[in-house]
Amino acid sequence: MKSLLLRTLQVIASGIALLSLPLCAGQDHLFVLQVPFDFMAGNHQFPAGGYTITSDASAGTVLVRSQGEGPAAFIITYPAGENKEQVRLVFNRYGDHYFLSQVWPAGVAGRGLSKSRQEVEVAKAGSRPEVLSIVASGPRKTQR
Repeated sequence: MKSLLLRTLQVIASGIALLSLPLCAGQDHLFVLQVPFDFMAGNHQFPAGGYTITSDASAGTVLVRSQGEGPAAFIITYPAGENKEQVRLVFNRYGDHYFLSQVWPAGVAGRGLSKSRQEVEVAKAGSRPEVLSIVASGPRKTQR
């Protein structure tokens, strides 16, 4: 009896989730950028290359997906402020280690990523990070 009830609830929950996808789909903000270096996003390693970034502020997530047959990961984020500028990704650089720290779709709220354990360890061993932004026209340094 319990297993039948649990199975029924799972089916109902799955149906609700599938029906809500079209409602949430309009809230995603998708863009494509080339990243010229290997980097970490959350606890995931990504090679240099083209990436499709999907930011969903309502779910508080960012999907980082390689344009080829490479890695993909959902990362939990927090609000980072409004963006009236162009699309960009912001990285913290410690020597030759790059960590994705912010995602900024054009015209909507930016999303911040919490520091991973690896970034915290690298930061403890070195100095303050250099902040690097990747925009449609290429990389550029920014001030924090």
